[in-house]
Amino acid sequence: MLAALLVALVVGAAAIAIVLSLFSSGLNGMRGESSLTVQDALDPVYVCPYDWSNLYLNSEGRYVYAVNGEVKSRTGVDVSVHNGTIDWTAVAADGITFAYVRLGYRGSSTGSVAADDNYRANLSGAQSAGLDTGVYFYSQAITEDEAREEADFVIAQLAGAKLELPVVFDLESSGGDGRPDSLSNDEVTAVAKAFCERIESAGYSSMVYGSAYDLGRYDLTSVSKDLWVAQYDTTAPTSSFRYVMWQYATNGSVNGIDGGVDMDLDLSPALS
Repeated sequence: MLAALLVALVVGAAAIAIVLSLFSSGLNGMRGESSLTVQDALDPVYVCPYDWSNLYLNSEGRYVYAVNGEVKSRTGVDVSVHNGTIDWTAVAADGITFAYVRLGYRGSSTGSVAADDNYRANLSGAQSAGLDTGVYFYSQAITEDEAREEADFVIAQLAGAKLELPVVFDLESSGGDGRPDSLSNDEVTAVAKAFCERIESAGYSSMVYGSAYDLGRYDLTSVSKDLWVAQYDTTAPTSSFRYVMWQYATNGSVNGIDGGVDMDLDLSPALS
């Protein structure tokens, strides 16, 4: 009986430690009522699977994740019209193997949906240069119907185009000024889930992007299984959940792109 009691105490302490870790490592920015339970916290999605002693900067100042000397990561960029005209052949020759292209966005004030002016040129250019390519949509949806509207817009713009990488849902807070900033955790979870389910019904895979704060607003057990975290000015991510992508810089230098560009590390090879 004593042994069983000790086991129960250890398990309970572990669960409490995980929950406290979630709120102290970037998810502590959640607002409104949280639907996260102890059982949810024990779900693998709330466990970071990487050993950051395997992470290092190469001679070009780009992050690499290697296990026993074998590289288990890929380097990529994400771009929009703000990056101007891109020479994708030069990008590919500079060691970039994948790209995410902004397909469109919803305005944070007007709520209107529009395509990124350089979407088609960037998608075709990246794919022609041999890069694995996905797209992302900057959302400001405040209802499930609006999320589905955004997904339908993405599907219509793709018009059956093949993607090597997922369609990404990017809903970010705007310091209290964005349309979805006042939504509860349950509401933003429902919005993200509605977008991803509509995208997947069209035959594409989905992924959810955000900072630790943004992702902390979701019940991650209910949204897309693939997550992309943004965290800068750190030698390694500190978020306590399972993600496959890390956006580690907004001012990277890549041949073929004028000015700074978002740099991304694909960690999915380390999970296979």
